[in-house]
Amino acid sequence: MSISITTGVKRVMPLVLSISMLSISMVTAQQARNAMTKCFHHRGTLSDKVVCYFAQDPICTHHPRLSDQEKSDKKNVRFFLPLTYFASNQIKQLAQQVSQRSSKGYTMKFAQVERPMRGIQLDVSYDPNEIDFTYARFDAISAHKGLAFTFHHK
Repeated sequence: MSISITTGVKRVMPLVLSISMLSISMVTAQQARNAMTKCFHHRGTLSDKVVCYFAQDPICTHHPRLSDQEKSDKKNVRFFLPLTYFASNQIKQLAQQVSQRSSKGYTMKFAQVERPMRGIQLDVSYDPNEIDFTYARFDAISAHKGLAFTFHHK
């Protein structure tokens, strides 16, 4: 029983193609990661604002956290930025400082998470009797992309 060279090539080619596609996917996934490059917390008399800057346009999902809302009058929203990471330890510390600052009527907590996938999770909790909450994407003059979370005092 002998196997011809063409038969062997036919069997190996799908494997080579699969490995090539896998390596291309891995490279693409690595390039698809986004970095949070800056994080600022601005406090004012009429409103407070947390502004985050990114290397690329951030992908951001959000949903209410209903289980927590049943326990209090506060509204709770979870934001998730998939495949996003803190660009440096300094940026991570700035985000943690925002998390630790107590503000009347609202709290924010940044966390680097691994599940359901890698990314940054942001939990926002606010009292709708004291605060109106909005968020928006923006393009900065410096060509950075950003997210602004605004807490308007009532």
